[in-house]
Amino acid sequence: MIAALWGAAATPLLAAPMQPLKPWSLDYGATQCAATRSYGEASAPVTLGIVPSLSGTNYMLQVSEPQPGPHFAQDSEGIVDFGKGPIKSGVLYFGAQGASMRAFQFRLMASQMEQARSASSMNVRGPNGTQFELVLAEMPTVLDALRKCTEALQRSWNVGASFRKPQAPQGNITDMFVTSDMPADAMKKQRDGTQYQLLVDETGAISGCDVLVPSGSALIDTTGCQLVRERAKFKPAMDSAGKAVRSVWTSPRVTWRINQQVSDNGCQTLSGSGTQISACGQSPTANMVEKSGYGGGAPGRTPPQ
Repeated sequence: MIAALWGAAATPLLAAPMQPLKPWSLDYGATQCAATRSYGEASAPVTLGIVPSLSGTNYMLQVSEPQPGPHFAQDSEGIVDFGKGPIKSGVLYFGAQGASMRAFQFRLMASQMEQARSASSMNVRGPNGTQFELVLAEMPTVLDALRKCTEALQRSWNVGASFRKPQAPQGNITDMFVTSDMPADAMKKQRDGTQYQLLVDETGAISGCDVLVPSGSALIDTTGCQLVRERAKFKPAMDSAGKAVRSVWTSPRVTWRINQQVSDNGCQTLSGSGTQISACGQSPTANMVEKSGYGGGAPGRTPPQ
């Protein structure tokens, strides 16, 4: 897993880029790959984390620091700049539960992340004028290592493999997606919906969740992954010999919608067909998410509406 640190207090102008404290640390985890590096002062280090999605189509960047963060996770807008122009990104800003730590999560497409390969520094800007500039070094080595790690994970989880019997969700898929989980403001930021990938182990348990297609709302992407991981129940995939094996399940495209005709408790049922689920609701109440994480799990709390 990855812990990355954002920046210190907001400053209108930045001094020289922050220098690294230690070499890059690469984590070849069982469900995700991560690269981290700490910067600044050893007494209060700022850590940058880079986590590629299992599909390799997008990357999560997290920057965090040992300062109190917001009680409720905040869905905001930010910028990542590798020196070739600003890249707009949704930002999830949150405080760690039970610790003095705040973090900012950005999500970039793989083509955008490739700009880091030749960059000497990275400037990140988040809500309330917060920004940090970090020195980048050895980025070709880091990105190539993450790519190889991701390819190994794909083989480990049988991505693209054929099964005698594929994994199968137990119950109604739409039960995983309840609009009352999502704030109305976050739903308004969606573009074409989001799509998730779940890592299903040999017992049918969910070992991880990844965002395959971002929605445009950092809160929906991360919270949705957390909720789907908690609610989904599966029968494992079977190989040609009838043995249960690991697999990856891709969700339908999910669009969380506001329906002005329903009650404050949201829709009683969800409608959906084919490859798209349309969830409806109004005045969604907060789902108080307690867990924190990087690849899945919404850190902080969702504010009540």
